Amino acid sequence: MDSPTQQDQPKDQGGGLGKLVQQQLTIPFPETFIYSNVSAYSASMMDMHISFAEALPDRTVVPRVGIVMTPEHAAHVALSLLQQLKFYESQFGAIRNPEWLAYKMRALADLPGTPAPATAQEQQPSEK
Repeated sequence: MDSPTQQDQPKDQGGGLGKLVQQQLTIPFPETFIYSNVSAYSASMMDMHISFAEALPDRTVVPRVGIVMTPEHAAHVALSLLQQLKFYESQFGAIRNPEWLAYKMRALADLPGTPAPATAQEQQPSEK
């Protein structure tokens, strides 16, 4: 399996507010993955916590793994996930999640100079 490439990871060149440069790192995939269909989040001033779990049919939740990261890295992860979701939808079609669809509609409407996107009803072909 190919390793993903982490791009646009800023690095401080000495002393706090120095010049930022981009570096590329090859990040290998782990040997094993966990399945998660639910997650929980918390934040403090210094870091973000994400807990991944699996909700089972009997309504129990099994914790699988937790991740702690800096807010800066969390922002990078969020942007990378948005890019991956855009790619996924371009390859496989829209993700059928009402919250996701509503978020996309609001985000598109907030872009300057962009016409408001059509609602789901407006996208339906009209019957004659």
